[in-house]
Amino acid sequence: MYVRVKRKKATYFIHIEPSDTVANLKLEIAKLTQQPAEQQRLYSSPEGEKLLEDNTKLADAGVENDQELALTYKLDGSWEEVDVSRFDLMEMAA
Repeated sequence: MYVRVKRKKATYFIHIEPSDTVANLKLEIAKLTQQPAEQQRLYSSPEGEKLLEDNTKLADAGVENDQELALTYKLDGSWEEVDVSRFDLMEMAA
């Protein structure tokens, strides 16, 4: 399956198996972002609804194909707030 991992204006499209853990997904994200897995948090939606625990399988966490997940980093000793920019076609047309 594919998931869309979003942080600020960036979107990462990642192929991952439902049987993989959240920790496995973070390792894949680390390859793309150069941000260590232990300094990442993943949430079940761009609104930051539910924090996904590292040892949980994606299927058990309810993550589905083409789902959008939010990514935050630990910067300067504290976790940043969920910040996902929405793409607005009307802004593009203006």
